[in-house]
Amino acid sequence: MRYFIVTGIVLGLTMLSFKTVLLEKEKSLSLPKMPAAFIPNKPAGLSDSLSIAQKYFDEKDYQKALDVGLKVLEKAEKNQNENLALEASYLLGNIFDESNNYEKALEYYYISKSLLLSNNILSHEKFLEDIYLRIGRDQHLIGNVDSAIYYSEKILAFNNKSTEGEINRAKAFNNLATLYIQKNNLAKAKKYILNALELKKLECDSISIAYSYNTLGSIYLQENNFLIAKINFEKALNLIENKNEDKDLKEIIYDNLAWSLYKLKDYEAYKYQEKAVDIRDSIRDAEVSGILAEMEGKF
Repeated sequence: MRYFIVTGIVLGLTMLSFKTVLLEKEKSLSLPKMPAAFIPNKPAGLSDSLSIAQKYFDEKDYQKALDVGLKVLEKAEKNQNENLALEASYLLGNIFDESNNYEKALEYYYISKSLLLSNNILSHEKFLEDIYLRIGRDQHLIGNVDSAIYYSEKILAFNNKSTEGEINRAKAFNNLATLYIQKNNLAKAKKYILNALELKKLECDSISIAYSYNTLGSIYLQENNFLIAKINFEKALNLIENKNEDKDLKEIIYDNLAWSLYKLKDYEAYKYQEKAVDIRDSIRDAEVSGILAEMEGKF
């Protein structure tokens, strides 16, 4: 649940949702490179255009990346160049993800998935894994819980023993835990998040581990086991408190820790609630500054 505690008064409670336990953010990957057997002769102009679209994407100029990427996909489909269509549709999915347009991102990830499956390239399971992760995450974000579970579980069926494969399995376990919290199946959620933590500890990624401790704490919060919830939120906070990135995660950990302490009648809760409010204010101020800067640029 998400809770807001100010000046000693509980102002409001809302039911726990995936937004409060947070899905891990997928890193935007470079375009997948196809094996030689799958690469037809690419027209140099189209290949260069796709590289330009990727460059715009890397520079976070998503509108220009979108404009170029759409033209590349259109020409690739017209020329029946499946490799180029795969690369372009994957990039377009990434672009729409960055713009929080998850429905459109899904449209292009499904194109990528169909192209990979129709060519039955087993050596590219890792790209299919990545696409399944993204589809599952985006289905989750638009509220299609059962579809998100379906694609997240498909990742567990891959036999990728590489470091990257283990990271993907950990993310799938983490996402499944948040999905089963939504379905109020806390036993299954706890099983999946413990699986995620076991894999993540091998990778020593402090932010990723913090996501999982926050999720585990949220499960104990649902069970009214406030002491164990507090311990897990503290573990999450210790991993990221001195890091500047992932303010959304830090804000939610502060909120959850504040509520756990409040229920334990530990009034240090207000200190953490104040920190959460400070982060919300800083994020809002940054958003307003960005809007004003954009308006200033236009006028």
